[in-house]
Amino acid sequence: MSTQLTRRDFQSLLDQQFSVVAEGAARRLRLLALSDVPHCRDPNLSFTATFEVEGDRGVAQAVWQLTHPELGAHAVFLSPNDGEGRLVEAVFNRG
Repeated sequence: MSTQLTRRDFQSLLDQQFSVVAEGAARRLRLLALSDVPHCRDPNLSFTATFEVEGDRGVAQAVWQLTHPELGAHAVFLSPNDGEGRLVEAVFNRG
C-alpha cells in the first residue's frame, strides 16, 4: 500500500471500526460510505469517506490521527457532516 490513501484502500473496510485521536481526545468511528467527488479524473484518488462517530459525543473539525489495523495511522482532516458532529467526512481529492 502506498503512503497516500486511496479509495481502494478503504473499499474492503466498509462498516469496520477505526480509531481517531486529536489533542488527547480519542474516539471510535465506523466507516459508513465511500462517495465520488464530482468532476474528478480518477475516482480511486478523489473520493469522500463518511464515518459515524460511536458513543454519545461527536468530533470537532480538525486533523485527526485515523488508525485501522490494515491501514496503519494517517493524519486526516475530518469535518462534521451534521449538527452534532456524529457524522464526519474526509475528502480525498488528488485526481
